This record gives sequence, C-alpha cells and structure tokens, in this order.
Amino acid sequence: MSEDAATELDRAVDRIQKAEDVVDLLAVLLGICRRHSSEVLAANQDPDKWDQLWDHAVQLEKKATETFTSRGLSEQTRDFAIGTLRNAVDFPIAARALALGIDMAMQSHYPKTYSTVYRQLCAKEPIRDPLREDDPYPTTSVDLAPMFGGKHGLSSPQSRNAGTAFDRVDGLALWPACPLHVIYDTVAGVSLDQALGQRQDIDILAVSPNGSTSDFDFSGAFNGKKFFGIKMKDANRQDGDVQNALGVAVRKGAAIVVTPELSSTTDTVRLINHSTAGGLPPIVIAGGSHVRVNGKRLNRLSTIYSGPTPVVVNHDKIGKYVFSLGGQNWTEDIHRSTVLRIHAGTNWSMIPLICADFLEASVVDAVANLCPRLVLVASMSSKTGDFEKSMGAVIKKSQALVVVVNGPHEWGDPTAPVKVPIVVVGMPLDKSWIRRLSPRKSARPPYLVLFSSRKRSVRSV
Repeated sequence: MSEDAATELDRAVDRIQKAEDVVDLLAVLLGICRRHSSEVLAANQDPDKWDQLWDHAVQLEKKATETFTSRGLSEQTRDFAIGTLRNAVDFPIAARALALGIDMAMQSHYPKTYSTVYRQLCAKEPIRDPLREDDPYPTTSVDLAPMFGGKHGLSSPQSRNAGTAFDRVDGLALWPACPLHVIYDTVAGVSLDQALGQRQDIDILAVSPNGSTSDFDFSGAFNGKKFFGIKMKDANRQDGDVQNALGVAVRKGAAIVVTPELSSTTDTVRLINHSTAGGLPPIVIAGGSHVRVNGKRLNRLSTIYSGPTPVVVNHDKIGKYVFSLGGQNWTEDIHRSTVLRIHAGTNWSMIPLICADFLEASVVDAVANLCPRLVLVASMSSKTGDFEKSMGAVIKKSQALVVVVNGPHEWGDPTAPVKVPIVVVGMPLDKSWIRRLSPRKSARPPYLVLFSSRKRSVRSV
C-alpha cells in the first residue's frame, strides 16, 4: 500500500471510530468510493470483477447483520468495518463491497422500516443549510402501489447500485457538486408529515383563477426590455375566488391546493392564514407574485401549512424567464434566487417550484437527485411542452409525482388566443404517465381541477 493510501485509510479509520450511526459509516465508505471513482467504476463495468465484488458484498452483509444491535452504530459493527478495510488488498474496492453489504444488511435487519430509517438518521440536523458536497442524504424509495391504486403499471425504480453508481447504495447517496444552495429542511418536513398524516395517496386541487391575460394589470410592468410588477386587475375578486376554492378543497378532501404563478395578490397569504369560513385544506401553495423584499425584486411563492399556528415557507424563483410576444422579448427583472429547498419529512417529501425553475437544467438535476415524493410547480406560461421533458427526467430518477398548475388558459389576441393546459401531471407509470387538462369550451373561470393519485385521474370540479 502506498504512503498516500495508508494515510487515507488511517483518516477513514479515525472517522469510523467517531461515527455515531450507520449513515456516518456509509458516508465514510462512499467517500472512499467517490475519491477512487475510476477504480470502482472499472470494477463495476468488468463482469468478472463485478461478480467478485458482489460475492464479497454478500459475505459482508451476513457479517454486518450479525453485528447490528440498534439504529446507532455498535462497537461490533465499527470494529468489523475497520477490520475489513485494514485487511483488504484493495481497500477502495473493499469499501465499495462493504457499503453494499451494510446497505443490504440494513434492508434485512429492518425489513418493515428500511424506507424510513435512513431518512430519520439523516435528520440529526433539523436544517442542513446548505447541503454540501459529500453530505449523505436518503434516496430510499417508498411503496408506490398504495399511492397509485395498485401494483400494476408502475415503472421500475432505476437501479442505484449498478453501472456508474459508485457513490451510492439503495438507500443513501452522497450529495454531488451543485451550483445551487440546496436546503435539506426537516423542520418543514415535520410540517409536511403532520399535514398529510397517515395518507398513502394524495388528492391535489389545482385552482387556476384566470381565463386570460386580460385579467392581469401590466401597466407599469414593462421597462425597456425588462418587466416586473405584474398585478391582478381585480384583487378582491381574485382573493374571493381562491377563498371559495379552499372550501371546495375541504369538501372534496383534497390535501393540497396549488394556484398558478403570479396569481396571488398582496393579501393572499394573509387571507389564507386567517381563513375560517369552511376550513382550510392542510397545505396551500400560493403561486405567488412579484414582491419587493429588502431592496430586492422577487418572484415569490408561499407554501402554507394550515392549522392553529400556520407555518409559511417561501420559495423565490430561480429560473430565467423571457416573455415573447409579437417578435419582441422582455426579461423578467428579478433578483433570481439560487436557493432550492426540499421539505424533507419521514413519510413525505416535497419541492415547490415556480415555472421557469423547472426548465433550468441545474434545478432539474438537483430535484431528481433529491428524490422527493412530490414536485409541485406553479406556472404562468403560454406553453407547457417543455415541462413534460423535465418531468420525464425527474420521474425516471426519483419516481416522483410532478404536478404543474398553470394559468391563465388563454394568451395573446382575444380574437385568436393561444390556449394552453391549466394542469399537467406526470406520474411514475409505465403507460399513460402524463395527463393534461384544459377547460371545456363552456367552462368559465375560476377553473378547479382535482387530481387523485389513487384513481390516477384528473378532472374538472
């Protein structure tokens, strides 16, 4: 063993001795795999070497299972891991085999709770702000069958162990280099879990209050080739329509209400927080508005967890948006955020986004890597096709449910408007994975659309 390798092994042993639980141990092992990626990849790709690696992992699984005593890290497990690395001829390959073996041992030792153990162990810090490169985070999948009404027709989760997946196991991965400021927020996750309770499936009410762009006040919003400060022409009617829709959501049993981008007024969040008539659904995602905060121009969405003491979690737009009409282009004049937050609960996880966020490659990659159960996008767009491409990328990697709530329905010249869907849903299903809905010709705004995951249906209410 070279001097550098010996030094690295000594550092790894020191970290393992200080490790408190299995996640800490796996972070050390996967870190070794990441630093020796070419060597580990070569073993992954060579069928003979892979067979040897896998056989070693299976042997280590049996030994690791014998040492488990709790969700923490027992002295026996710690000593077993250190001994395996110290006695290895090729310790990076041994680290890979050991990581696979320990993950399989976790699955066999906690057969009914494996899907939550990693999430609970990764929640030692209430908020990781930011999630840094090489930080461990959970990627455990959940049983999708109850959520989508049966076992048939679900797409197969992407394997996270074979091929080029050298720095992850089935239930855990190391965060990659990312240009965004990603917040792993288990405080918001607690609110999310409490709001959704013991639900296994989800009903979401999309509320698109506006029929056309004529409902918006663009006066003063355009300045040269930029725009900011779009408002509603009739704020009272807008707030009234949303308030009435919240009552519909309660009567229909919807757990989440989502409104489109820029459909909020200056009073929307306050009115939702203080609403008493007809009750409130557990979660309301107000698609937001242009606001000024501490000297910055922002496009801000608010997630409201209702209850005796409402909790509001804001998200500011990341993606760049250029509005095109009649051959002219105007850029949204906002201070674009770099912050992406996952509401990381034990049973549920969710990422709310705004329109162009979901077209930004760095955002789509980060969302897919975070493996949320729900991705909810508030949009104001004259076309929705590109959202479907992003949906496919996220769903393939994370098996998430993605819902885009769009408005208004009609854009441009009132005599020949461009008509776009008000709801687009992407589901982890083999067939008919995408659902789009536009209002019927006879329908009048506000448009209310109920999505039921169990029924796999999207219908006007």
